[in-house]
Amino acid sequence: MLGSAVDTELVSRSHKKNKPHKVRRIIYIVLAVIVFLYLAAAIFVSLRNNITTAYALNGSISESFRTSGYVLREQEIVNAPKDGFFESVVSEGDRVKKGQVVAYMFDTQPDPSLMERLRETHSLLRSKSGEVDSNVYLDEGSGTKAIVSEKLRNMSDVRAERNLKTVRKEKSELNLMLSRKSELGDANVKTAEQLRGEIDGLKQQAGGCVEIVAPVGGIFSSGIDNMEDKLTMDNIDSISPSFITELDKTDISTSDTVAYGQPLCKIVNNYKWAYVTLVDEEKVADLREGASVNLLFYDLANDSVKGTVVHISDADNGKKAVVINTNRFVDGVYSSSRANAEIILVKVDGIRLPVSCLHVQEGVTGVYVVRLDTAKFVPVNVKYKNEQWTVVSAAETDGSGSKLQVYDEVIVEGKNISDGKVVR
Repeated sequence: MLGSAVDTELVSRSHKKNKPHKVRRIIYIVLAVIVFLYLAAAIFVSLRNNITTAYALNGSISESFRTSGYVLREQEIVNAPKDGFFESVVSEGDRVKKGQVVAYMFDTQPDPSLMERLRETHSLLRSKSGEVDSNVYLDEGSGTKAIVSEKLRNMSDVRAERNLKTVRKEKSELNLMLSRKSELGDANVKTAEQLRGEIDGLKQQAGGCVEIVAPVGGIFSSGIDNMEDKLTMDNIDSISPSFITELDKTDISTSDTVAYGQPLCKIVNNYKWAYVTLVDEEKVADLREGASVNLLFYDLANDSVKGTVVHISDADNGKKAVVINTNRFVDGVYSSSRANAEIILVKVDGIRLPVSCLHVQEGVTGVYVVRLDTAKFVPVNVKYKNEQWTVVSAAETDGSGSKLQVYDEVIVEGKNISDGKVVR
């Protein structure tokens, strides 16, 4: 009996000892299940609401291609009145007036220092003509210094009186005075007649020279390349690919000496000129006559100019001739017949986004932006789009006040996105 009682007590103690272990195991199992369900739910939500976003930033879309071509111009060619050496007294690209002396023809090569003095004297005469009374040119002498000092005292007085209109007038006159002073250097006070006399004296020293005057007003260029008679504005609406192919074969050559009757220089009408180029037909498949484009002569300038497509030829061996008219000034484009250019077919500025951001909701085009961890549909105006990008602007709303703004976080991709849906 005693042994039986002892066994019963031992079993009871064993059960009591194992009970806490079972409870802990149950708790662990329950916790593991909870963690598993939580992680499964989190993964499910993450996969369901997985989104990629982009920030709305200002940008542009540009569709363009680079090409080489020719500059067509309205221009007057000046031919050599004699055999000899040609020397200009105006700079390449300067605007000149009809009848203005632009160059000289010499029997022999003139001395470089003499030509430099001749150019400087012509420059003084041109720059000051009609700017001061009695054709008197001020110098850097005591008279000019006294006038400058007086102008400065006047400006100080009127500034103290807060007369801004008079200050601006005095400043303008002072700037003109200083520019004259800078240009003339240490020369004495001279009249226009005296300057012309100096020019005559320099011409006599050179000997055997003939003046070359501008037959019309325009841009001066000494860039003669044997293509002047081909690159005219005549019949630009009938230019063919074969015409440009023949131009490519032209040998461009220059010479230090000029024979009688040969082209010396040209005066270009910069208000009416054109650019012609030969391009692959697929590059201009969507281009039409009358379309506006931009021309960037990247070897010459940093800014593009507007132009109008006036002619697109029929295709010939996969190529088309394209003629673009413009009336904008481009420094340096008048000197050479050949020019490289970038033809910009489209350039649109605005908010630039991936095209996959666009959605249509009840006939309204817009994008979804993330606001307080929810997707908000915001209408936009689509200005342009291609296969990858779109440029948009904020559209007027129905009074809700929700408009696309720069730096908004825009949803690019996401599953089952809808207005008001929690995405994070």
